[in-house]
Amino acid sequence: MERQNPIEKQPRHLLTISALNNDDLRTKVENLQKVIKDDASFINACLKAKAPTPTENHRLAFTASSFAEAAPKLQAYLNGQNDSTIHQGVANKPLPKVAFIFTGQGSQYVGMGQELYNTQPLFRETLHVCSDALAGVMQVPLIDVILGKNEDTSLIDQTLYTQPALFAIEYALAEVFAAWGINPDLVLGHSIGEYVAAARAGVFSFADGIKLIAARARLMQSLPPYGKMAAIAVSADKIVDKLEPYRHEISLAAINGDEAIVISGGGERVSAVAEHMKQNGAKVIMLTVSHAFHSPLVEPILDEFEAVAASITYATPTIELVSNVTGELASSDVCTAHYWRCHVRQAVRFAQGIRTAYKQGCRIFVELGPNPVLLGMARPLLTPDAIMLPTLRRRRSDWQQILDSIAELFVCGIDYYNAHFAT
Repeated sequence: MERQNPIEKQPRHLLTISALNNDDLRTKVENLQKVIKDDASFINACLKAKAPTPTENHRLAFTASSFAEAAPKLQAYLNGQNDSTIHQGVANKPLPKVAFIFTGQGSQYVGMGQELYNTQPLFRETLHVCSDALAGVMQVPLIDVILGKNEDTSLIDQTLYTQPALFAIEYALAEVFAAWGINPDLVLGHSIGEYVAAARAGVFSFADGIKLIAARARLMQSLPPYGKMAAIAVSADKIVDKLEPYRHEISLAAINGDEAIVISGGGERVSAVAEHMKQNGAKVIMLTVSHAFHSPLVEPILDEFEAVAASITYATPTIELVSNVTGELASSDVCTAHYWRCHVRQAVRFAQGIRTAYKQGCRIFVELGPNPVLLGMARPLLTPDAIMLPTLRRRRSDWQQILDSIAELFVCGIDYYNAHFAT
């Protein structure tokens, strides 16, 4: 497939400085100020910043698009001025564990990752590999759906395209982070996000992951679109009894927080339960979805999906993986077709999964996805020492967002190979 336009120059860069103590840090900033005199010298300083030694725990980092933007930041630091765009801190030992969390359906939008696609070669190439792998399955190339190159921009919200598109974006982000030397200690996802998490954990290959997510999307798209889903601000134990009389039509689809659940199933039943909860004071949001995911309505596709899942090769996770089905660390159970069948049907236990990650020592949570939906759900479940970092955010520059988060990782002690930022 033709790559649609040449790679553009990276529009923003990250400058990192590490030192033994505050005096040493100040000296290094003063020295850099003498060296950085124009755009070329600023970019060169970003690309050639030395990796910190084990004792250089005092750190500073900021992003800028040009010398004109960078110079005032260096001076602001030397003047002791507060500047929220300058990341500064002391890396503690032992280093905090990092969890990558992968976003689920609903976070997609046309043009997600567009700036990275235009400027980051590995990200771009990974998206094309995903798109090429699905060329025989989809009428419209996946890359065109993601970037809005097709006349019908609503395709991004059709499950057939949405699920592979999110898999592609999130896998590409993980590839770029790995190339920069940033790898997680633990991974988890929300619904389809777990497919990316499992692929990164080595449960199945990238190729098998694409095969599985494409089958899931195709089969779900084939279901009648008369289901509904509703997000309700109530605890799970306060609604299960309301669902029990209709267990063949409606079920709990996700437990996202202590008082944040999603129900899914037949449209009339979901609307009735949602209205009842609303009348009793609960906040209710009817979700814009094409189908009733994680509900009895998906049961007609389970046998065929399990047959596809049985055709791929599995391996025990090589890094810690949290299961949506149990909310606990996964083991060999994820290496079966039956697990992925259950994963389609059963509720997503995201709240329990986030707490499991925290119990495993994770204090930094990086959301790899087009919009930080999961961080907002996770924040109330964690103590204030947890650091929440998005990679992309809708209506914000991709590079601004991703480099700001990497700057925060850097000052926490998580290093990266800055040579990979070269354009």
